[in-house]
Amino acid sequence: MSPKTRILGIDPGISVTGYGLIDYQAQQAKLVECGVIKSKTNHSSAERYQQMYAGIKEVIKNHKPECLAVEDSFLGKNFKSAKILGGAKAVILLAGAESKLKTCEYSPREIKMAVVGRGEASKEQVNYMVSSILKLKSAPHPEDASDALAVALCCAFRSNLSRGR
Repeated sequence: MSPKTRILGIDPGISVTGYGLIDYQAQQAKLVECGVIKSKTNHSSAERYQQMYAGIKEVIKNHKPECLAVEDSFLGKNFKSAKILGGAKAVILLAGAESKLKTCEYSPREIKMAVVGRGEASKEQVNYMVSSILKLKSAPHPEDASDALAVALCCAFRSNLSRGR
C-alpha cells in the first residue's frame, strides 16, 4: 500500500489567499481542511506579505504537509498585478522551502486539465469536480479555498504520488 501524502494547495492572492489540504493515498483524496488567509487592505504590501507568510506558516505548523502545490498564474500585460502576485508566490514558496516541503507549481490550464479533463473548464466545472472527487455535499467556500483544493488535487494526480515516492 502506498503511503499517505498530505498536500497543501495554495491559490495565491494579496488580499485573499486560498488554501486546501488533502490526504492522498492509493489514488484516493480526502479533505483535511480548507480556508483562506486574509490580509488587511489598509496595510502596506510588505505588511500584507508578512500576514500571508504568517498564515501559511501556521497552516504548515498545524497540519504538517509533505507537499506544497501553488497555482502559477499568468497575467499577460498587467504588470502591476503580475508584480503583486509574484511577491505573494515568493512568500508562499519561501514558507514551503523553510519547512522543507516538496514544492510543485501548476498553471491554471494544468490544474483544470488534471481536475476536470479540459484546460478551458469553467470555475463552476472545477468547483463541481473538486466536490465530486472529495465526496463533498457542496463546493467548498469561499471560491479561493475551492481553487486551492483543485491545486492540491492537481499535485496528487500529476505527480508520482499514486505510485509512491
